[in-house]
Amino acid sequence: MSQKLDTSPSHGDAPRWLREMDRAFRAGIPGCVLTFNIHDYVLAPGVPPSRLRPFLAQHFKRQDIELVVFFSRAGGCELWLADLDERGARQTVERFERHTGLRAHGDAAGGAEVGRESGATADLREALPALTRLLRQRNVRTAVIVDYAHFLAPATQGMSAIASPDHVLAVETLHRWSLDETIRMAGNRVVVLGDDGHLSELIVGQGSGFKVIAVDLPDLATRADFIALLERLTASGRREFGRLAEDLTRDESAALTAGLGLADIDGLVRTAAVEGTPVSREAIRYAKSGAIRALGRDLVEVFETTRGLEAVAGLRHVVEYLEDVTALLRMGSRTVPRAILLAGVPGVGKTFVVKSWAHSLGWNCLAMRSIRSKWVGQSEANLERMLQLVHCLAPCILFTDEVDASIGRREAGGDSGVSERLFGRLLEFTSLEEHRGRVLWVGATNRPDLLDPALVDRFGVVLPFLAPSPPELQSFLPILAGQLGRAFAADVRLEELASLEPLRCISARGLLEVIAAAANWTDRDAGRPNSPIDHAHLLAAVLDHRADFNPLEHELIALTALRLTSFSSLLPWRTRTGVRADYPLPAYLLPLVDHETGLLGDAQVDDRLAHLRQVIRR
Repeated sequence: MSQKLDTSPSHGDAPRWLREMDRAFRAGIPGCVLTFNIHDYVLAPGVPPSRLRPFLAQHFKRQDIELVVFFSRAGGCELWLADLDERGARQTVERFERHTGLRAHGDAAGGAEVGRESGATADLREALPALTRLLRQRNVRTAVIVDYAHFLAPATQGMSAIASPDHVLAVETLHRWSLDETIRMAGNRVVVLGDDGHLSELIVGQGSGFKVIAVDLPDLATRADFIALLERLTASGRREFGRLAEDLTRDESAALTAGLGLADIDGLVRTAAVEGTPVSREAIRYAKSGAIRALGRDLVEVFETTRGLEAVAGLRHVVEYLEDVTALLRMGSRTVPRAILLAGVPGVGKTFVVKSWAHSLGWNCLAMRSIRSKWVGQSEANLERMLQLVHCLAPCILFTDEVDASIGRREAGGDSGVSERLFGRLLEFTSLEEHRGRVLWVGATNRPDLLDPALVDRFGVVLPFLAPSPPELQSFLPILAGQLGRAFAADVRLEELASLEPLRCISARGLLEVIAAAANWTDRDAGRPNSPIDHAHLLAAVLDHRADFNPLEHELIALTALRLTSFSSLLPWRTRTGVRADYPLPAYLLPLVDHETGLLGDAQVDDRLAHLRQVIRR
């Protein structure tokens, strides 16, 4: 990546984390902890792209830092000597040895390792006190970069009493550096590189003395600049870099690579060159999915779909509302909701709706996975890492399925307050004004009756999901058959099937089972595969299917979702102007809804819910 080409970002800005680090040092903070995307390339004005470690060394050298020393548990001390001639390197080594008492060996082309004899790295108990002496020197401007710090000073997961002596020494030394007034007055600097989720609380916790800074994933402008650089390298004859597909523009590729680091993009074009194929949209999506899972440690999954809200059958009240929000977002509105809750019976397409909406928006959709851990503090660290990833990938949708189980209730007992802390932090994150219109939290639940009232209140909008109505069933059946690669025969009477009692509260998953059974019976009787499914076989499958739900529990879930619905216009049978004439109410709603206005009788619903809870508990 050292080709002599113009490598300056077109927007001319240094990365946010770099500005924040420099500001901290100017303010007299002696140490910074850099976390998150710390193994990526850095693209900054006036310098070629390089990995973070050499970038920091060169950055400090440009700021007249005389000695840049790297230290890690396995590598010991290493002096940065690049760009020095032989005399300058020798003088630097001599100065280091004079102030630390350590011996150095190496060459001027790269770095000098430090040890008591050639080929040996300095012992931890020798190196850390020596580095302390160096940092306290006022006449030698020094920067110490502690690499792989999560191996040197790992979190003890609540078991600090059994920490090894070397572990205790490292944690105490780093912590003392961050609080040392002499180091601060000398203007010397400490940078700790590590995984904040696995670093000791004394290093990253409140009051540690270190400034903790997350190195962000590259933004859109940085990715576009980097892709432009790779294109220039390819045009200059560098065969190790491939090309973009002909129908893939630089701007589109920069947008598609949201979630990738610069090193990931570099890997994409190098792989394309080796395989002799251009970089395609599919290759980018595949790489992005893997990179986000790795960076998020499987705490999030990227949802991809090729169709938008137009692919959603039925659920008109949901689709129309999300289309309105989409229009507002594209207009730059700042009054859109921060969080939306999809609540209702299982198996009716909540996840599919979220995927489709993300595609219509052109946003990433990140599905939140389990963040809980048995180790003390790890659940909270997992949540922080996930939220950092969400912040970097904005604009995006953060989708939390089964939010009743994944977040937990504030009063959950037996977990030492973990549920309450997770709950509070997620609510804090979603309430930040900077995330409005850029991060949408969409939760889904099949058990709205189990949700914490404060969690429900934080969702600005609650959309109810009921079992499909007969008209919706008529549109669902052919679509679901198509998902199975099957088609209906001309004699299928959808209106008759949709009115049958066994389909009254069936889910989309149940419908797929019915259609699959009808398809198998059709093929068996016809003696050939993929025969059109006729009415007789479909009817037989409907009548043969056994419901796997309790009708009373189904009603309880549906009524709870309706009771939580934010606005009457979001009820499935209503619009902003009145009642949908073509939406037949389920039988259990007939005594609870005003047939002229379509308004829900809250008192009657509450009475019915109380009765259902009492009956179900028996």
